[in-house]
Amino acid sequence: MPLRFIRSGTNAALWAACSESFLSAVGDRTGPSDLPDFLLLTHRVQRDALLEQAVRRGVPGWLDPPVAFFSDLRQMFGIESRPVGILTGRMLVARLAGQFALSAGVRTAGQDRGPSGTHMLDRVFSELLPEGVRPADLRRALEATGVDAFTRRRNAWVADTYEAFLSELAERQLYDPRSIHSMVAERIDRGGLSAAVGGARRLHVYGVTSLRSRQRLFQSLARQEAVEVLVYLPLEDEPSEWDGLADAPAEIVGEEGQV
Repeated sequence: MPLRFIRSGTNAALWAACSESFLSAVGDRTGPSDLPDFLLLTHRVQRDALLEQAVRRGVPGWLDPPVAFFSDLRQMFGIESRPVGILTGRMLVARLAGQFALSAGVRTAGQDRGPSGTHMLDRVFSELLPEGVRPADLRRALEATGVDAFTRRRNAWVADTYEAFLSELAERQLYDPRSIHSMVAERIDRGGLSAAVGGARRLHVYGVTSLRSRQRLFQSLARQEAVEVLVYLPLEDEPSEWDGLADAPAEIVGEEGQV
């Protein structure tokens, strides 16, 4: 099924389009197995507004509410591994970066600033982990930029540290929380979306305005065919980073409604 965009120039109209479409589809069904739509939100104020609208419409309530937050993705997709703590992860990156700096022959610039500091490579990994970049792919991409000896040593340092970091997390049966979107994308690619949304045939996604740290996730949502996905976005005048994910033009909605 396709991924489609619903856009509006106002938040009020965008929310009205999302909430009315969802509540009209759900109707007076109480669930948990007969709900045709599922709603994925970013903020709890959106859920509260939805519940207020549901009460006004006379919705009796749901046995298993078809509403979740992005923070619920781990539970929705049955990810059993435990996330590494933020401080533990930072210290691990700093330790590995120091070790591989010696073997690669580079200076340890960007060294940890203390127990709560963040190593420069940790910030680099923040761009790689959400998109599920594999160590081999990173190494191959960096090798293409190795124009001199220093660059090659630096690139080897980055790739070796990243590979060792992921390997050590796997040995501990942990994952970096920044990887959650890529982990969910893998499960979607394996056909896990329908079960995650309780068998719903349509998924509404509201509150996401950027693909930063979510590009692979939305690419997987666009590729799968089991669930129709509606993404609600602000209207933009310029070309958007979202262009190309959906085959059909965005649907533009008006200015009525309330948040």
